[in-house]
Amino acid sequence: MAQPHESKNGILAKIPGDLIARGSQTLPRPADGQPEERHVVLDAGHLGRVRITYRLSRSQHHKSRNWFWTACHADVE
Repeated sequence: MAQPHESKNGILAKIPGDLIARGSQTLPRPADGQPEERHVVLDAGHLGRVRITYRLSRSQHHKSRNWFWTACHADVE
């Protein structure tokens, strides 16, 4: 259960962007039919091991669609 002082994103804001990007590169290619959420566990240095949750998202412009993973939550492992 989340602590009252934690945001809905957990500790995601405390994790450097390069680690979030590195975690997303370990995920399968984003596409229709993939599970909506995936988890990656990384060593985040001073924070220790963290579990980052990525959500499958899609952008659309006219007939063109682009699938991508976006980090949405993180917790200390």
